[in-house]
Amino acid sequence: MLARIEAKIALAKAFSSRTSGSATFIPAVRSLSSSDSAAAAAPFDLAVIGGGSGGLACAKEAAELGARVCVFDFVPPSPTRGTSWGLGGTCVNVGCIPKKLMHLAAGVGDTLRHAGAYGWQLDGGAPRHDWEALSGAVKQHVKSLNFGHRSQLMQRNIDYCNMLAKFEGYEGGTPDRPLLALSATNPKTGRSRRVLAANAVVAVGGRPSLPADVPGAAQLGITSDDLFWLPRSPGRTLVVGGGYVALECAGFLAGLGLQAEVMVRTDVCLRGFDRQMANLVVDFMRQHCGVKFHLGCKPMAVTDQSGSASGLRVDWRNADGETNSAAFDSVLFATGRRAVTADLNLDAIGVAVDSAGRVVGGEDGQLEKTSVPGVFAIGDALQNGVELTPVAIRAGKLLARQLFDKTVSAESATATTMDYSNVATTVFTPLEYACVGLSEEAALTKLGPNAVEVYHAVYTPYEFVLPHLDQTQCYIKAICGPSSSGRQPLLGLHVTGPNAGEIVQGFAALLRTGTAAYEDLAGTVGIHPTSAEEITKLWITKKSGLSPMITGC
Repeated sequence: MLARIEAKIALAKAFSSRTSGSATFIPAVRSLSSSDSAAAAAPFDLAVIGGGSGGLACAKEAAELGARVCVFDFVPPSPTRGTSWGLGGTCVNVGCIPKKLMHLAAGVGDTLRHAGAYGWQLDGGAPRHDWEALSGAVKQHVKSLNFGHRSQLMQRNIDYCNMLAKFEGYEGGTPDRPLLALSATNPKTGRSRRVLAANAVVAVGGRPSLPADVPGAAQLGITSDDLFWLPRSPGRTLVVGGGYVALECAGFLAGLGLQAEVMVRTDVCLRGFDRQMANLVVDFMRQHCGVKFHLGCKPMAVTDQSGSASGLRVDWRNADGETNSAAFDSVLFATGRRAVTADLNLDAIGVAVDSAGRVVGGEDGQLEKTSVPGVFAIGDALQNGVELTPVAIRAGKLLARQLFDKTVSAESATATTMDYSNVATTVFTPLEYACVGLSEEAALTKLGPNAVEVYHAVYTPYEFVLPHLDQTQCYIKAICGPSSSGRQPLLGLHVTGPNAGEIVQGFAALLRTGTAAYEDLAGTVGIHPTSAEEITKLWITKKSGLSPMITGC
C-alpha cells in the first residue's frame, strides 16, 4: 500500500499538467539512431499484457494506426491437470469457441435421437458418442486459431513475446512524459526481456479459482480450463457452481450422453440474469436432459477412491444440515474466476486492484482508464466491466483509436468511448437463453411495478413439432416502460429456445438505437415460419392475466 501511495505522489508531480476527458496518448521518446540494436531498444508506443481477444484487438488496431506495439502473453499451467494453451486467451482456447463446438455436438446427438420423427432410420441402433474424436477435432480447430493470431501479429509487425510481464516502475523520457519500464520472463526457457513503453494495457483476463474451503478440491478437481483438453471422457461429472459456465458445461456433457449433476450452494442459478428465464433453463435441463440439480448444497470434501468404479467421492451438506455423498469420475468447479494480476507488480506504478484482482478504472469517467496516466485495462481484468469477449474486443479497438487515431479530438472522444449498456449475450445451455437490456427484476426496481409492462408468449419452435417435445420452457418476453407519445420504450428482450442467440442479435441492434419501442416490434412483419417472428407478434401482457400460450399462426 505504501509503495502504491509513493508511486502516485511521484506520478502526480510528473503529471501536474494532465489533461482530462479523453484518453491521452503519451508518445514514445524514440531513439534517433537507425541501427538495429538501437531500434530494438527503442521504447514502444504501446505494451499490451495479455494475448486474449481484447488485448490482441487493441494491439492490432494500434499497429494499423501506426503505433509500435509489443504483446506479452504466457499461460501458466492449470493447477491440477497442468493444462496450458497457445495465443488467443480464454475464449479461443478454453471458453467460447470449444464450448460452442461441444454445445453443437450435443445438439447433433439430440437431433439423432429424434431422427425417427423425421422419417430417418438409423441402422445399428442408438448413436454412440466418441469423446476422443470430438476433443481431437476441437483441439485442431483451436490450434489453427492460435496460428492465425500469431500470423496476424507478424503481418502487422507487432513484437510478440511469449513471456510473463510485470511492471518495474518508470524510466527515461522527460519529467512530464515518463516511460513505463516492464520486465518479462519465460518460465520454461528462462529467456527474459526488458522494454520501455509510453502506454500499457492490462488485458490478462481471468482464470477459474478452486475453493480453498473444500478439502481435495485443489488436488482432485478440474475447471473449465481443463475440461476441453481432457484426452478421455470425463465420465459421470459433478459440476459445482450455478453460473453460466457451470450450466453450459453440464448441459453439453449431458447432451453427449454423460451423466451430469449440478451442485449450487444457494437455490439460485444464473444469478444476475432474469429469474424467470433462468428457472426455465434449469427446468429444461432437468426435464429434457436428465441433469440432476442439488440446490442449497455445499460440497464438504472430495476424496480419491481410485480402487472403486468411480474414482472420486464427494461429500456435501444440504440446506437442512443433512450430509450426503456420491461417487463421480470428475468434479468440475465453476465457482468463480479471478483476474490474473497478482504477479504484474501493479503497486510499482500505483495501479489499484479490488479483492478479486481486477484493475480499478473509471478515471475521468472512462472505465478502462486507471488513475495512472498511460495505463489502461480491458476485458475480464477490469473492475465493473462486462465479462464478454465481444465487449473486450470492442473496448480494445476503441481504446487504440483514442490513443493513436490523430483524427480523434477531445471533443469527439465520446464516439470512441466504450458503451457497456445494452450488450446482448447468450447462455449456451441445451435450451439457449439470449437477452439484451434490463431483466424484469431490474426494470421493476428501477421504475416500479406500475410503470413496467411485460409482453410475453410461450411458443413452439419448429424443431419441437415433429418430435412432439414439450415447449413449456420456450418463452419470450419484452419488457417495456411507461407509454409516452404513443410509444412504449423497449427496455429488455429475453428469449429461451433453439438458436436464441441468433434471434436476439438482430433485435439488440434495435435496442442500441436508444429509441426502441414495443411499437417497433409490433409494426414489423415477421419472417414466416420462424421462431424470431414470434417477437413481432407479442401482444399478451402479464397484467392482462391471459394465457401466453400461442396456438396457430
